[in-house]
Amino acid sequence: MPVTIFSMEMGQQQLVTRMVGSQGRVDQTKMRTGQLSDDDWSRVAEAVDKLGKARIAIDESPGLSPGEVRARARRQARVSGKPGLIVIDYLQLMAGGDAASDENRATVLGDISRGLKGLAKELQCPVLALSQLNRAVEQRN
Repeated sequence: MPVTIFSMEMGQQQLVTRMVGSQGRVDQTKMRTGQLSDDDWSRVAEAVDKLGKARIAIDESPGLSPGEVRARARRQARVSGKPGLIVIDYLQLMAGGDAASDENRATVLGDISRGLKGLAKELQCPVLALSQLNRAVEQRN
């Protein structure tokens, strides 16, 4: 089944490099520096072959709104067929109104989440929205 990834943080090349390293079980530092053993190269080649056969579309446009994600996901569904999964990386980088205060930002993120839930229902597929936690919360007593 097709997978669509909306990567608002990483570019397509960086994301694909990570996917190849993960699939091939090759250290990311070795991938970046090119210091790969023959065994590493073999695993990279297998990973590239496997990922090349996968139906993965990556949209690296920054700051998309829920409406823009919905329009692009619909377009991708027309091209590739019913999606098996839509991934949003990551939620806080989506556009969605003015969020000057933390309270307002929480409201905006709630609105974005509801929009993505609507997209999941419309396209009848899971939407995985990645989010980054605020580490300051861990410091509270």
